Amino acid sequence: LQTPTLTRISPNSVVSPGEVLQFRCSTPSTTCISVDFSLYKTGTLIKKQTAETTTTFTLTVDESHQGQYTCDYTYRDSASTSSRSSSITITVVNLQQPNISFSAADGPEVTRGYSFSIICSTEPQYPGGSFNLELSGSNITRTQSAVNHSAVFLFPEADFVHQGNYSCTYEVNVSSRSFTSTTEPLFITVKPYLTPYIGAGGTAGLLLILVLIICFVKRRNSQVDKKRDTQ
Repeated sequence: LQTPTLTRISPNSVVSPGEVLQFRCSTPSTTCISVDFSLYKTGTLIKKQTAETTTTFTLTVDESHQGQYTCDYTYRDSASTSSRSSSITITVVNLQQPNISFSAADGPEVTRGYSFSIICSTEPQYPGGSFNLELSGSNITRTQSAVNHSAVFLFPEADFVHQGNYSCTYEVNVSSRSFTSTTEPLFITVKPYLTPYIGAGGTAGLLLILVLIICFVKRRNSQVDKKRDTQ
């Protein structure tokens, strides 16, 4: 039997989980009898279909579908099987979910007026890539290239507009295709800087005490003067 032809119908040889992958296996010549077509991945049979002349194999991609694909066929009225087709290589890109965290200059909380940083990182699956940081419901977006699979976004002076849900999306190109994965949201609360108000309140309190002392002294002196006059 002559060697069949295996064709990739799907537009890309680099795919991600959940995408549909299709191959067409065809006999060299047209026939009206039933043909058993077999699809192999790295030498292991994964699918078998019966058709005439040509058939289409459809797969829903998961991580196990990475490898080299070939096909062959057998005529129903013959015990012989064709040689395998030329191989087609499929690469499956399954990005891990990146991580997001923050670090503040004054400890575990973000205080208005102080600096803070948001750190985005991912597992070292592919070289390069970039991180896009976004604050939900605002126009705050920043992009940085990944260095050692991470990026640090510095905010020199926190303000109340910086409060909210942050997420970080990692993007990387593999064989001219762009793939992305996004973190879970991270909520950051910006608390007010209370020290100046506490200082002002303390000063006002001291002034009030001083005024009361002065009034008390004046009143006491006045009472002493009245006693002297009556004597």
